[in-house]
Amino acid sequence: MAIAALVISIVSVFAALYAARVAHHVEESGFKAEEQFKADIVALLSALRSIIVKGTLSADDSTSRSVEREIEIVRTFQASTSGLALAAWAARRGANGESKDVAAGRWRTLSLNLGNIAGVTADGTEQGNVAFNVKLRGWATAVELALEDLTEDSVMAISKNIGDLPGAFAALRESRENDVILKIWFEIYKSEEESNKPENQRGKLEYLRGMGIDDPDIDMGLAFLDDDVEAFKAAIGRGANSAGSINEILARYEEVLARYEADLPGESANTK
Repeated sequence: MAIAALVISIVSVFAALYAARVAHHVEESGFKAEEQFKADIVALLSALRSIIVKGTLSADDSTSRSVEREIEIVRTFQASTSGLALAAWAARRGANGESKDVAAGRWRTLSLNLGNIAGVTADGTEQGNVAFNVKLRGWATAVELALEDLTEDSVMAISKNIGDLPGAFAALRESRENDVILKIWFEIYKSEEESNKPENQRGKLEYLRGMGIDDPDIDMGLAFLDDDVEAFKAAIGRGANSAGSINEILARYEEVLARYEADLPGESANTK
């Protein structure tokens, strides 16, 4: 009896230790992030499959079918931490493949296809349109085939971007370079940002003034950039629009400014 009690006691201790270890493991951010990502992916795949089935049925019997719930699930996923982590992975996977690599091509367009689905307006009449059911089916199919490429190791790697903030920032930078949509947009944004720097705006306003254009808005813009209160008041007194922006002034003279770099080649690199 004593031996049996001792064995039971030992087993109980080991069971308690094991339970504590499992509980600690469950609480680890990496484990929770992986489990959350898996749950989010399953929900996404379920929505995609539903869209595909409804699109196929609609194409067969010409009957429209609502996909509002499915679209909401895709929208929620894309705006989640799992969606961000997957987008970074997709950009990297797509960039590493050859131009003729079909799988890589699906990853390159993953964000585009998810965005097309998520971007359908909630009150859009197209949601109940047979032709649109079929169009959604195509986008959903492309995403499902891309996700088919995921392995257990890749799921773990993607999940790390959720729990690793510095790594997530690095993945963001990489995804901007590799994502077919983001690369173009960020290049445009940086170009506009450079063009909107005060020193560059000043150069363009001075160029317009040097061309003999008499516009109080130009004087107001220069006074604003130079923090010249008296000149600013004087421009307002001459009829300048105090509610206008410098970009609006420059847009008004877009055709004149098209010659800006050609007339000032030595400064074009700094005043674009």
